[in-house]
Amino acid sequence: MAGGRGAQRALRELADDGRTTLEIGTITEIATHAAWGYLLTLEIEPDGREVQARPIYAGAGASTGSFWPVAEGDEALVLCPGGDVNRAMAICGLTSSQATPPSDWDNDQPQETHANGRHFRTAEAAAVQKVVTEDFLSDLIGVFTEIESIGAAMTPPVATTNTAAMKAQLGTAFRSSAIETE
Repeated sequence: MAGGRGAQRALRELADDGRTTLEIGTITEIATHAAWGYLLTLEIEPDGREVQARPIYAGAGASTGSFWPVAEGDEALVLCPGGDVNRAMAICGLTSSQATPPSDWDNDQPQETHANGRHFRTAEAAAVQKVVTEDFLSDLIGVFTEIESIGAAMTPPVATTNTAAMKAQLGTAFRSSAIETE
């Protein structure tokens, strides 16, 4: 991935300049920010200094990528390019005794776990099911309604029993417990 190589290169350059500071901090406040989405206030360990930093999301770019929620109390690696705390960035997601990985994760495959306890992971030779997302279901119901209307307007009217049956099943047939929209 080109974006991933760019982020790796940027982190490597920051670490190689001899002036970049790396600290561990705990998030004490999360505020919205017009340019970065969020601005984190972190307490640097062990001396308790406060620093504000923009979060770094692995694999993220211009409105695309993986974005994960952070919470007050989460630990993060704080990078200060050139030692300048006004340019601080935070890599969130450090594990600790308070923030352990899920107990069912065995470190042999990627796993995403949501705060509600749902988790998603890959498995070798897993069967992949196609899923229709919930926001698309209303569009499909509209299409089937139009087909029924066209059939009813024909002379003589044409019954669309398959269309009616599909429309009736849309509410439950294509949903997945693993994928939800909010």
